[in-house]
Amino acid sequence: MTSTEAVLVGVDGCKAGWIAVRRASGMAPSVGVFTTFTALLASLPENAVIAVDMPIGLPDLSGKGGRGPEALVRPLLGARQSSVFSIPSRATLYAETNDFTTIEAWYAAHIRASEVALTTSDPPRASGEARPLPDPPGRDSFGIPVAIWA
Repeated sequence: MTSTEAVLVGVDGCKAGWIAVRRASGMAPSVGVFTTFTALLASLPENAVIAVDMPIGLPDLSGKGGRGPEALVRPLLGARQSSVFSIPSRATLYAETNDFTTIEAWYAAHIRASEVALTTSDPPRASGEARPLPDPPGRDSFGIPVAIWA
């Protein structure tokens, strides 16, 4: 490799700090994890070109499919399109979470939400009658009846 050929490095944040994929001309890519960005930079040659994955700003609102760049790149990735995640809206990240700081508060909110759902929707109601499918029920290898009840 001559000194004019750049080493390409893609960097993203991870639980351990920073993960970097490095590719020099004619070489196989290599992966490294660094606890600090300073340590990452110290490991690279002077001719490295570094691309850091980071969101630039937060959208005020989140729409279906995310921001424009996210929506545009997903179809190009085929089966891997789920690896592009949408950036949440600013309001989501700064929302108060005080109502759910304890299991008791979460449970009370769940009860309230369930009551609202029951009074504002028309869920299926059991008639008190059931029949096994298949009828009569089959049996497993231990002789225990096995059926789906409908």
